[in-house]
Amino acid sequence: MSTETGDNDDGKLQIGMVMFPGFTLQDIAGPQTAWGLHAKTHLIWKTLEPVPTDMGVTMNPTITMDEVPENLDILFVAGGGHA
Repeated sequence: MSTETGDNDDGKLQIGMVMFPGFTLQDIAGPQTAWGLHAKTHLIWKTLEPVPTDMGVTMNPTITMDEVPENLDILFVAGGGHA
């Protein structure tokens, strides 16, 4: 996690949403749509490269794991299928 405090001047919740290859698309898309109305969402992965979902489409992370702000209110991990 970042050593910066990541000040949140706008008062919105800070929500980190962790992605991984094969995550379930609706597990991120639904909550991000709802939370995004009232919170700052961060799509998190190891790199900023597109992450493939269980449906074959990709989503782009907005930050890497090294850039996660320390002031997250919620850390959310998407679900995925069984290997």
